[in-house]
Amino acid sequence: ARRFSHADGGTIYLVSDRDDLEFKIIVNETMKIHYGAKRKNPPPFAPIPLDRESGRSSTHIAAHVALTGETVNVHDVYAETRFDLSGVHAFDAATGYHSRSILTIALRDQSSRVIGVLQLVNARDPDGYGVSAFTPLDQEFIEALSRLAGQALDSY
Repeated sequence: ARRFSHADGGTIYLVSDRDDLEFKIIVNETMKIHYGAKRKNPPPFAPIPLDRESGRSSTHIAAHVALTGETVNVHDVYAETRFDLSGVHAFDAATGYHSRSILTIALRDQSSRVIGVLQLVNARDPDGYGVSAFTPLDQEFIEALSRLAGQALDSY
């Protein structure tokens, strides 16, 4: 998904038995971060709670997508008002990274139940130099890919 959309970073969250989102894989090329998967070093972040009982969606983008199944495409992290992105802002301030665009898509099992979330960060121009928003074509393609990925995860 990162390669197809030219994303600098990506995170896969899975819905746990405790009904929260667990970080499973975190990759950021610019920052040389790689947690999870083949590296066998789990991400050092606490799970994100899902509040299904209240019936309202979380202000955290990944939790919102897990609860609603709706794709969220944020073109400018610093202009976004629908979600609380203070965690992203704090990460940027602490590391010197500059998050700009975020594409967050539900991963669904074969019965269309949301089992996880794929989040991509900072779409890069194909030449690799500038950072831009994820395009509608990026979104459509990654949504199709996420359907296959969700079913593969479910089978696994």
